[in-house]
Amino acid sequence: MCSGLRFKTHEVKECIRNDIGFGIDLTVHCRSDDDDLGVHDILYGGVYSFSFKPNIFGATHFYCSFSWQNAEKSFDIYKDERDYSRCEDCSWRVTEHYLCVSATDSLASPETCYDWNGKFYL
Repeated sequence: MCSGLRFKTHEVKECIRNDIGFGIDLTVHCRSDDDDLGVHDILYGGVYSFSFKPNIFGATHFYCSFSWQNAEKSFDIYKDERDYSRCEDCSWRVTEHYLCVSATDSLASPETCYDWNGKFYL
């Protein structure tokens, strides 16, 4: 990498799975500075996925809002500085108290969990 620019970027796939609870639908709305991916309803155990190519400047950022029953949360689902080298195929599990991500393209990648404030969840 020269001067922070990337000459080539890989495609990233984000999969978001509803693990809130049986019979509870999850509504997801993801967007970046350039794209609004719209509102999607995910049944319990279901998945919503999207893919993109990070920009060459290393500034790609996707954030999602999540709602179910009477709860509303939001999370930075992709931050270039955190996620670019972590995985190209990221699988997120959304629960009531935390979100967990694992790289489905790497057997060695353990699941990492965050609370809704973005802090590591143990």
